[in-house]
Amino acid sequence: MSNLILKGSLWFASDFHLSENHYATLEAFKALIHEASSYSDALLLLGDVFDIWIGDDVINLAPEWLEEILFAMKQATRKIPVFLVRGNRDFLLGKEFSSFTGIKLISSQTIINTDFKTIIVTHGDELCTDDLEYQKFKMLTNNENWKKQFLYKPIEERLSLASSLRNYSNINNKSKPNDIMDINESELLRVFDSHKVQIMIHGHTHKKGKVNYNFKNSLCERWVLPEWDLDDKLTKQGKIILDSNGIRFA
Repeated sequence: MSNLILKGSLWFASDFHLSENHYATLEAFKALIHEASSYSDALLLLGDVFDIWIGDDVINLAPEWLEEILFAMKQATRKIPVFLVRGNRDFLLGKEFSSFTGIKLISSQTIINTDFKTIIVTHGDELCTDDLEYQKFKMLTNNENWKKQFLYKPIEERLSLASSLRNYSNINNKSKPNDIMDINESELLRVFDSHKVQIMIHGHTHKKGKVNYNFKNSLCERWVLPEWDLDDKLTKQGKIILDSNGIRFA
């Protein structure tokens, strides 16, 4: 279990799914981290910042859009600490990415002591335990041997494999009931209990909102971040701000 102590105004955002095909979302992400570096004391990105990340060696061959994102990240980390929880799309982000950008990679279910209360943050996919097919895939891709074998492949082959997996996932998810792909309440309450916290912030499900749970004579809160998509007709974006006054969407 990881622990952080962060004071002041903390900003949280997730699920940008950055790629070259989403210009407006790329610009919005750059604007967000620039704004955060001026008005927050820390920025926490809770997974799926990138739509695909096939290994840190892509930094050396970065296309223009990625160069601009990495530069914006560098600029932000010169002013404030920026933390990132890997998501299911960018789980291969590693030490070279962290060193290059200055962003600190933190584990899922990291405990943070704040000016308001102690909270726990995660991407959230590990809580979707009813989606058995996905959890099997997650177990496979978290295996260190699988990662080494994948990263050993040429970049072109990795891109092709990642694109195929993404397309399969998008098609397969359309046939799954929504409740299967959402948080399992029993697993959520187990996490609250095991970590002795009452507030969680996460992404992954794209279902922006706050959900309350009465659990063991305490009120537990689950804050869900929205996805970012400014290239679709239905514009989606948003963040959570936490400070000494509490938590709010912004």
